Amino acid sequence: MYKEGEFTPEALLKLKVGFENLFTEVPFLIKNSPLCNIMMSELAEMVPEEEGSKFLDLGTASVLEGQLRCLMDRVDELNQEAIKFNRYQQLVSRQQQDKHRYLQKRAQENAARAAKDEPPLPEEDINKLFRPHPVPPRLNPMIIAGQINTYSQAISQFCSQSLAKLYITQALQNAKELNSNP
Repeated sequence: MYKEGEFTPEALLKLKVGFENLFTEVPFLIKNSPLCNIMMSELAEMVPEEEGSKFLDLGTASVLEGQLRCLMDRVDELNQEAIKFNRYQQLVSRQQQDKHRYLQKRAQENAARAAKDEPPLPEEDINKLFRPHPVPPRLNPMIIAGQINTYSQAISQFCSQSLAKLYITQALQNAKELNSNP
């Protein structure tokens, strides 16, 4: 499909290709050497205990803001692609109606000419009169939909981690208040 460059809705439907299966995710595993693991544990021991609590900081709004901005941009792009496709469908529908009206009018004229014993109108190639509109490419909208899906999953994962941090800090705060107030 990529070689032919034919990403029409019919071709995509026939091959059952969507944004979910357009790309294949290849999992990979990174393993550290034992020396690297030793170095990481030594570095972890060198970090003061107060510094280690930074991971419970809830001030990571910049990450979420960036993800949301990218998501909004992709949704806008997908909306523009949907508008283009809807416009194409309207053009095709209007052209089909015009073609149908033309054929009906031509059939009526031929019937009137036959009633007057005149020869029918010569046959014309209807495709020359009504040229088909080019189908908008569907590859970009599929890629954009995949990006939206990825951003949505990342935001969902980030929010669930932030909520977990919030509940942990709330539980720690409650335990601290209980211990300080006998």
